This record gives sequence, C-alpha cells and structure tokens, in this order.
Amino acid sequence: MFAFNCTQNFRDNVCSAVNEIADDCVASNNLQWVVHSFQVKRKNCVVAMHVMSRYSILFANLKKTDPSSFFKLFTFRLYNEMNFLCGLDDVTSQRVLKRLSKYAEFNYCKSYNRSVQAHINDVIFHFRDQIELAGRLPKDDDELFSSGYYVNRLLGSTFEVQDYFYPEERIVDFWRRTFVEQPDVQMESTLSSDNNQNNKVISLGDYKKNKDLM
Repeated sequence: MFAFNCTQNFRDNVCSAVNEIADDCVASNNLQWVVHSFQVKRKNCVVAMHVMSRYSILFANLKKTDPSSFFKLFTFRLYNEMNFLCGLDDVTSQRVLKRLSKYAEFNYCKSYNRSVQAHINDVIFHFRDQIELAGRLPKDDDELFSSGYYVNRLLGSTFEVQDYFYPEERIVDFWRRTFVEQPDVQMESTLSSDNNQNNKVISLGDYKKNKDLM
C-alpha cells in the first residue's frame, strides 16, 4: 500500500481529503512518500519525495483534485520514470505494471518529517532556480522529469545514513529488487541493507577524494 504523508500546504492547495489514520501508522513502509505543495509563478507545484531514498517527483500547475486522481497521476509518473531509469524493455515494463497494479491501495496521512522537509526545501530551491533561468514552468512530463533528474543526482544524507548517497541510485535499486527482479518480496522490507552496498552509498571521504581528482 502506498502512503502519502501530506503537509499542510498540500492539504490546503491540492488535496484536502485525508484518511482518519494515525500519523505513524506507515512509519516503516517503503512505499511511504511525503507530498508538499508550493507556488511558482502563481501556479501550484508539488514535490513527492520517497522517504527512504529521498527520490523526488515534481509536478507543476496542479489544480485541486481528489485523492484518487492524484494517486493515478503519481503512479503514472513513478512508473514511467522508473522504466526509464531502470532501462526496462517493453516486455519487462508490462510485467512491472502488472505487479504495480497489485498495490493500488493508498492512504493519505497528516504528518511532518523535518529531515524529509529539509530535502524537499533543497529540491524546491533548485526547481525555482531552473524556472527562473527558463522563464517559464516545465510544459510537460518530460521537462518535469529533466528538472527532477538533476536534483535526484545530487548527493544527500539522512540521520539514519550518515554517509552520502544518490537518491536516484537508491530508488532504482529498491525498484529493481521489489518490482523487477524479486516480484514476491514483501513491500515492508526496509532499505537498511543498502547501507552495506558500496555502489549505492558513498562515504564522505571517498567523495572528497574523487572530487579532488576532478
């Protein structure tokens, strides 16, 4: 089941309907996302950030909608972005779509995560900068993906993972293990094992060393 932790801005400007469930009911769910809205050029934009990987999906010029409609929009974008990042062929992507359809349930929660919000604020900063340079909002999903492509390749860290990592690499690894390579794996498994994968988590020392060589 997908879970959306909605900020107050998101509830006020995009989707006001929130399920009556406890804020911490999905704390360990790997399909947990934080959704936050902000305004650019008087238009509502949204960042949806995957809590465990810090991968973000950007939406622009959204009108107020109902929970089901936003979920359909979200899963459409998530599916297409993961197909591209994982380099899936048509046969595999259709198989993934069938597996994804088994997780069509979703919950909207009232929640606040200071660590995730800090990462979201960074994404918004870079997104605003891109829009300022372009002079307009992204016009379609491809341009929105390009905006997210940049921020998802920036090094990040969390309280749980002190070393630096790339959000894109973490979610691609999760997506492959969950939907592509191991379809029967339980969605509640955590990403804690990723901390031991050298190709997914980068130590600050190694990062500084590589940067000095550039």
